[in-house]
Amino acid sequence: MTTNMSSLPVDYTHDNNSTQLSTTQPISYAILSTMSLVGFLGNLLILVAMGNRKFSHMSTSVYLAVLAVSDILTVFSGVFTIVVLGSDQWLDLHLRSEHIALCVTLEFLVYWGPKVSCWCIVAITLERFVAVLMPHR
Repeated sequence: MTTNMSSLPVDYTHDNNSTQLSTTQPISYAILSTMSLVGFLGNLLILVAMGNRKFSHMSTSVYLAVLAVSDILTVFSGVFTIVVLGSDQWLDLHLRSEHIALCVTLEFLVYWGPKVSCWCIVAITLERFVAVLMPHR
């Protein structure tokens, strides 16, 4: 059974969640900022560790370095998305509609960053599987 959505009464004049949204928004931004900073610093430490001579001869270090860069781009694309969407509300800038290159770059990072991370983990897993399967080759 389907319902005709246009016949349902909709009241756009009163928003019940507006006070709750305004009180939780600073908390959300504080949590987002903290998580982004921890993610950035953690991945930066991984890049520093993989640059060490002790790890540079390992093939997994290349995968982990690519994974760290991908994660950094994913973290910043998430934060940048919030900033761009917020600029429409707070500053009336409309960055997404006026700057097509910014919009396309942001969409690319948002969609491809996590995919690259996942495929790096798959590559590390396959490389380790082959190393265990054939240890002396």
